[in-house]
Amino acid sequence: MPRPIQSDLFAQTESIEQTVSRRLPGGDLLLVSDVASALEVTRTKVIELMEQGLIKGANLNLGSDRRPFYKITRASVVAYARRLDQGI
Repeated sequence: MPRPIQSDLFAQTESIEQTVSRRLPGGDLLLVSDVASALEVTRTKVIELMEQGLIKGANLNLGSDRRPFYKITRASVVAYARRLDQGI
């Protein structure tokens, strides 16, 4: 049996910004996995976007011997999606 097609993947009727905003969970701070899911990219790509300054986030475990734990601002993810809409 064929798999159903994902109907909301950047649908023609709404912008990338609207689609990403709708996919993100509530709250001002997001996990890497939340952003990866909303943008349809890998967790590694989300970390690369942070390192490039395209989205804003912080490693809350910086300076400790614990593994990185990032929180990303919702506003920066929505702004990144807006730039994708504009082709920037």
